[in-house]
Formats: sequence, C-alpha cells, structure tokens
Amino acid sequence: MNDRLTLNLGVRFDIDTPFGEKFGRTVNGFNPTATNSASAAAAAAYAAKPNSTVALAAFNTLGGLTFPDGNGGAPYQTNSGFVSPRFGFSYSPAVFHDKTVIRGGFGIFVQPETVSNLNAQGVTSSNAISNQEGFSATTTYTATNDNYLTPANTLSNPFPAGFQQPAGSSLGASTFLGQAISFLSPVEHDPYSERWDIGFQQSLTSSTMFEALYVGNHALHLPIAQQNLNATKVQYLSTTPYRNQAMAKAYGATVSNPFYGLLPNGGGANGKTVGLSNLLVPYPQFGTNNILSQNITVGQSYFHSVILHIEQREKHGLTLTANYSFSKMTEADTYLNDQDSGPTHRVSPFDHTHHFTVGATYDLPFGRGKMFAFGGSRVMNEILGGFVINGVYQFQTGAPIEFSADIPLQPGVTLRQISNQPRNTSAVGSTGTPALSTSQFVTGNSTACPAIGACDGSQFINGQYYDHYRMLPQTLSWVRSDGFNNMDASILKDFHFTNSAYLQLRFETFNTLNHPIFAAPNVSSATSNTFGYITSTYANSLPRQVQLGARIVF
Repeated sequence: MNDRLTLNLGVRFDIDTPFGEKFGRTVNGFNPTATNSASAAAAAAYAAKPNSTVALAAFNTLGGLTFPDGNGGAPYQTNSGFVSPRFGFSYSPAVFHDKTVIRGGFGIFVQPETVSNLNAQGVTSSNAISNQEGFSATTTYTATNDNYLTPANTLSNPFPAGFQQPAGSSLGASTFLGQAISFLSPVEHDPYSERWDIGFQQSLTSSTMFEALYVGNHALHLPIAQQNLNATKVQYLSTTPYRNQAMAKAYGATVSNPFYGLLPNGGGANGKTVGLSNLLVPYPQFGTNNILSQNITVGQSYFHSVILHIEQREKHGLTLTANYSFSKMTEADTYLNDQDSGPTHRVSPFDHTHHFTVGATYDLPFGRGKMFAFGGSRVMNEILGGFVINGVYQFQTGAPIEFSADIPLQPGVTLRQISNQPRNTSAVGSTGTPALSTSQFVTGNSTACPAIGACDGSQFINGQYYDHYRMLPQTLSWVRSDGFNNMDASILKDFHFTNSAYLQLRFETFNTLNHPIFAAPNVSSATSNTFGYITSTYANSLPRQVQLGARIVF
C-alpha cells in the first residue's frame, strides 16, 4: 500500500469429492428406522414374553445397514465446496522511527477428508477403511442352543447347513444381523483450521531484535475415530463410583431370546436364551456387537500461544537466538462414553505448556583477522584458528497422561488428589514406588464382596467397572508424562588451503547430556502389576550419539 504498510490478501477454493469403491461393494451408512428380516417376528416374540427390566415400548428391532446405488457408489455424501480466505498485514509506524514492525493475519486452511483410521496419538493409518459387510461372509460354528445342555453340532459335521455365502447388498437392512458392523459417517465435512496471529518486532540495537507474538488456532470438523451406536443404553448404566456387582449379576442372568432362530449367523445371539445384557442395547438384532460409525467429523480443538523471541545477529563472532512459548491446547475429538451426544472437552494429550529453545554459534576469536591473531603466525593460525562452537538446547514440559480406561477411585478421593512423579522409574514390585499415585485408585486382585455390608469400592471386587457411565476425565492437566530436555552441540575446525578452499572437520554430539525421555506410566489397567509404573522410554528417546565428519569446500 505504501512504504510502511503491506497487505496480503488471498482466497482458495477446494472441492473434495468422496472416495468410491469401483464396483459399489461397500456400505454407506446405517438407517436406525429400517425394517429388517427379524423385526416383526422378534417384536411379536417379545410382546408375548416381555422382560420386566426392558419395557415393551422401549424394545427396538428396527435398524440396518444401507448401501450406495450402482457401481462406483461413494460411502459418504459429496461436499459442495469450501472457500478459504486469507489476510495478512505488516505495518511500521513512523512514530517508532523504523525500529518497530507490527504484523498480523487470519486465514482458513482446509484439510482433505480421509478414509483412514486415526489412532490415539493422532497418526493416520496408511491403510484405507474398507467396510464391505455383505460382500464377504463368515460362517460361525454353533456349539449349543440351550446353554450347553445339549450339543447343536458336532466336530464331525460342524456346518451341516453349509457355508454362509456373500449376499452382496441384496439383503439390505438385514445384512450381517447378529454380527458386528461398521461404516464411514454418511455425512463428512472437510476438517479446517481458523488461524490468526498478531505481534510486533522491535529493533533493540543494530544487531539485536526482540519479537512478541500471539498465535491462535481453532480447528473444526476434526474426525473422531469411531463411536459405538450399540453400546448399552444410558438408562441401564451404573453411575456409582464403584463396581455395581449386584447389577453385573442381574445383567448376566439368562432370559428368553426374542431373536431365537432369526439370526442365522449370529452365534450365541441366535440361541433360545441370551443374557439380559443382550436386550439392553439400542439394536439387539446385532447382539451386543459393535455398530461403529467411523470418522465422524464433529471434533474441535483450540490452541493459544504467546511466543517471545530474541535474536542476536552475528557480533564479535557470536550469533544467538532464543524462543520461549507459553501455550495451551484443548480439544473435543473423542467420546468419553459412546452413549454421549457429543465429544468430551479435555486438555489435549498433545499439550505442552512451556517450550524453550536457545541456539548459539560462536566463532572463537583466535586466528588471522580475529582478536587474537598470534602476530599473523601461519602455524598458530592453523593450530588454534578456525574453531566454531555451536549448540541447540531445548526444554519442553511433558504432555498430559491419557487415561484410556475407566478406573474406580477410592471412596472420598477427588481428582486433585491424583498426582505423579514424571521421572520416578523405580523398579516394579513391593519395594518400588510407582510414578503415579496408585493409592488413589481401586487396585489389587479379585476378591468377593463382604458377607455383610455393601460393596462400597474400598476393595477390588471381581474386576473393574461393569456397564458404568464414565466420569473420570481422559486427561488431567496436572498429571503429565516426562518432558523433553535435550542439548545438541558440535565443534567445527577449518583448515584453509587458499582463501576460497578449506577442509572442515566436525565433531558433533546429539543428546549431549544423555537425557532420556521416559514414557508415561502404565494406566491402561488397574489390575496390572505394572499399573502406575514407568517401564519404557519414548521411541524417539535415543542415547547420546557422537559422530565425526569431514568435508572439503572449494
């Protein structure tokens, strides 16, 4: 615009068409109100003999898979397009005598949709999701139809009715009844980020610059790996802070099966009787198997960061740069309970509050043309001159530990009482102290409830939670794994042949101080004897490495 103001304006337009299966051999969703081959008969059977736990009006037999029309059918809907505007500016106010520059900007950046799995570490698989129920078939061996009172089949003739043949999409909503099914979310949206920043650069001296910057990012429509639509209905879940053993026993009771003989390949779900738990799910025609909706693009994340940067350009042989950032990242891209209507908001397992980096290069003041020239002696110049030392040091606080399992707390324990020691690597066993405060959790070996008195969670009882509505957060901002503390350094020596040709020897060290990065303690199961202990280092935590190198420059 002028010699003090620069504007950068732009716009991008994307159309991201869906992937398709060349011959249409895929599913494209789940219709919760579709009538299947078991619907009418199962509803009539249940009406004739209902169970007191599940009201007749609440017993559902509808629901089934859907398929795309024709060859090349896509597993999800096509987007109409996405507009991404960009704006940036740089301004140098005259009042600051050309020593200050103010910069800022805003932009939207879109990411293509994916048909791959996303794991808990945020890494996308290289293998595409392939949901082809109906186009492959598995024949299940049925051992009994009456809880092993009599055998249904024999090993000499295990499959008297023959093998199940793939039916394609011909069965419609009746495809894979009694079995697990999965499908890509039928409505996909391109994930995108709204990013913005504002900051200034200030010239302190002719060779020193200071910068302060605020950076923000709001990511929308992030893919959530999966949600089980056939999880036990929320009204049947326990909300007590300990295992409800009475409920577990009741749900395991055998009841009459309204789907008897209606699920040809449904295994145990096709027998005369089933456990009561089979009737407590939204779609019992699939048994208690998962109905997985995958890559649901309703996730979000929020990132805020303040960055301070100072840079000392080369002066007296020294170049220095240092950065410090204070940041916070939160996200809502996973479900705490499959029964929830939306994802849980949590501190991200990728959040690193403090990050400090300093790097320096120092051309030692010895040799020809330097502060200590040794009277121009060529011998002394070759011995002591031409040395350069450099190094980079980084420090970063650890990320929050992710509690993948729903673990009971001891009676009266609050979340703030949970703590850990990120670098406590004592040996596993009775004499070793775990890195996590395991005494706050219910752990131990399986025991029975007391003969007198309620099971109040003060001891480990026949396993962990049973059909429990989880309230333990997946991450706690104050319970974190080991941080990053690393320095790389090197010494360089130049031997000059001529003014423009020289031999450079390099002595380089990585992880110079030999600091390991310890992995998070084991929190996947309170029944494990390693619960709360650190038993490994991160995969990218390498020991000190030293390398020698040489190169000729001419």
